[in-house]
Parts: sequence; C-alpha cells; structure tokens
Amino acid sequence: MRILITGGTSGIGRAVALLLGQRGVDVDVIGGRSEARGAELAAEFANLKGTLHFFPADLSSLEGINGILDEYLSQTETLDAAFLNAGVFQKEATLDDKGRDRAFIVNYLHRFIFVRRLNKVLQAAPVPRILINGSSNAALRIELNPQVFGRKYGGTKGLIHALAANGFLTYWLNRRFDTGVPVQAINPGYVDTKMVEGSGLFMRLLSRWLAIEPAKAAAKIVQVLLDQETLGQDGVFFRWHQKGRLQAGDFGRTRKVRSDLETQPRTG
Repeated sequence: MRILITGGTSGIGRAVALLLGQRGVDVDVIGGRSEARGAELAAEFANLKGTLHFFPADLSSLEGINGILDEYLSQTETLDAAFLNAGVFQKEATLDDKGRDRAFIVNYLHRFIFVRRLNKVLQAAPVPRILINGSSNAALRIELNPQVFGRKYGGTKGLIHALAANGFLTYWLNRRFDTGVPVQAINPGYVDTKMVEGSGLFMRLLSRWLAIEPAKAAAKIVQVLLDQETLGQDGVFFRWHQKGRLQAGDFGRTRKVRSDLETQPRTG
C-alpha cells in the first residue's frame, strides 16, 4: 500500500508517516523544505516495515507545488491514498511577488491542486481515497472579500477561514464535481503542534488543557486512512470520534454534524 502525505516532516504529518511505516505502508512525503528533517525521518524509517520517499518542496509557492508534482507524477503510476495535511500559522500576511498570500496557498490551495493533479494516479488504485486535514464545520461563514480571504490572510481569522474553505472544498468536490476519487475530511481535534506555539499566549495556555499530542491525532487519522468500512464513501467528515457528512449549511450561521451517511445525488 502506498500513501502520500503533504507536510510530513513535523507535527501531525510526521506522526502519521511514522505510524503508517510501522504498519508496513510505503509513504511518500511531499514538503517541507528541510532536507535535514527529511533525512531524520528516513533514519527512523530504517527500522520500520514500510519505506519512505521524501520530496522536499515549498508548498507556499504555486510554482513550487506544480514543480514538485511534475517530478512526483513523472515517477508514480499508482497511489492508494493521499493525506493532504500541510499547514502554517502566521500572524500577518506574507505575500509572494504576485500578491498571493503564502499561508492561503499552504492551508488551502495546495489541497485543491493536489486533488486535481493526483486524480489519474489515484484512479489506478483498487479503492483510492483522499483525506483532507484542516477542515472544520465549526468555522465562520467564508468571506470571499479578497482583503480577507486570499490576501490579508494572517492570524487566527485567516486560519479559521482556511478550515471552512477546506470543509467546503470537500463538500463541493463530492456534490458538484465528480473526480472519480472519494474525498473525505477530518478534524482530529485541537493538536499541540508548532502552529499552536506560534498562535499567541492565549492559544498556548488553552492548549495545556485541550490539546492532544500529535501521536494521538495520528492514531485517529491512520485509523480513518486504513478503515475498510469507509473506503469508497465520499463526503464523509470525521470530527474527533464522530462520523458524519459535511452539509452546505455547515458553513453558514448554524452548524452541526449529521450522523447519517446517506448519499445525496450529485447535481453536476
């Protein structure tokens, strides 16, 4: 079995990669940029059943994303699953030379691009799956004003909008656009990662009581990735230990997770 992870050299992604390696899964990690961290991860994989292929990449750059995907797809014929996980927290917007916010690219756009470009190799697998991390049905209504969503995107508000956007992306892919590959979303809970460390004193204090360790989040994510019961089911949303479906109304003022798994007909 072969699974791709974005942002797999630290935090949740790293914990998921190691747990999959323990279970004999071959893991492809794309991003971050540090080859030293990639080498450290490879050294740990030397004692595991699975194998690791590390692709250093800048996932805050559209050029970097498409460049590494060109390289990856040139040597990959089939893939069983993709865990789109990479994310950053920044207090203020950091724009590239074309005015695009780098956090917006990492936290949302890289997922959209990977979904589209991995489609062919995923379809070659018996039962493929895409799992998007960083989704929430508890986020605010998405603001499409470019000064909020896409440019001046830093801080907690920007991160919350990314969570909502990823949830809506999952809903939209499975209800409006048939990719042929089931797309699911997960919110494993409030996880103590470097994103929390950089998010301010209040969030760091809150993490002492509410946050779980990356290893605990990874156990839930790996359970989902390898779960035979939900393979082939699209639009499933995992929030902590609940399983439901993302609904369009989840992104308005009223939010809840439905417990049923009834399939709604696609309209396009």
